[in-house]
Amino acid sequence: MTAADVVPRDSPTFDAASVGYLSGSNSPSDHCHWTGITCNASRSVTEIRLYRYYLNGEPGQLNLSCFPNLKVLSLGFGLHGNIPIQIGALSKLELLDLSTNHLTGSIPPEIGYLKNLVSLYLNNNNLIGHIPSALGQQLNNLTSLFLRSNQLFGSLPKEIGNLQNLTYLHLSNNNLVGPVPSFLGHLTNLTDLYLDSNQLSGSIPSEIGNMNHLASIDMSRNNIYGTIPNEINQLSGLTLLNLSSNILSSQTLFIIAGLFSLEYLGLSNNKFSGPIPSGI
Repeated sequence: MTAADVVPRDSPTFDAASVGYLSGSNSPSDHCHWTGITCNASRSVTEIRLYRYYLNGEPGQLNLSCFPNLKVLSLGFGLHGNIPIQIGALSKLELLDLSTNHLTGSIPPEIGYLKNLVSLYLNNNNLIGHIPSALGQQLNNLTSLFLRSNQLFGSLPKEIGNLQNLTYLHLSNNNLVGPVPSFLGHLTNLTDLYLDSNQLSGSIPSEIGNMNHLASIDMSRNNIYGTIPNEINQLSGLTLLNLSSNILSSQTLFIIAGLFSLEYLGLSNNKFSGPIPSGI
């Protein structure tokens, strides 16, 4: 990955592979003033924000051992190849954003070592494989998990239910299978739940009523059947509910008539019957 690959020609250069960031006095230039680079008082790099600079290369070309104090790594638009397992050594990382690239391969379970991680964005890539259970084992500070628009398959690991601080869970547009898991009800701080455009089946678990901070639910374009659970009416702050293009049935629409905060309701392409409630 060369300087020209990372930033526009009129910007300071950045060659992560050739600069020893920890030895500031030995650096060939003042890297702390380079575009997208932030340093601490000891001139050690704490942030790399180059998301919209159309990088051309593989993340493995970045010598991650040079960044023991890195808190933010944001690289987008043009990266290809696999996510290196060495990324698990960035123990101080709080934000990892590798979204909107051409990354392939699986999500390395080593990301689960990043105990300080708050936000993980791997969406809009070509990642395959299962969602690693390691993501739900030690990432106790995680509030945002964006894995949408990849080629992930398999069922949701039960360990995701351990992420008590999770606020945003976006898993849409993958190939996930299996039932909508009841352990999602443990995520009581969740505001956004996006599971649309997968191959999920089974019924909507009643435990969804425990998630009383939910503002958005999108489970459209799956194979979910059965009825809408009564407990969904407990979600008084719900503004978006999209259950369209499933196999939901019976006369249960009266259940949602009490969701007075709703701004968007999608129920098309199901098997509902009976009258439309006047409350809607």
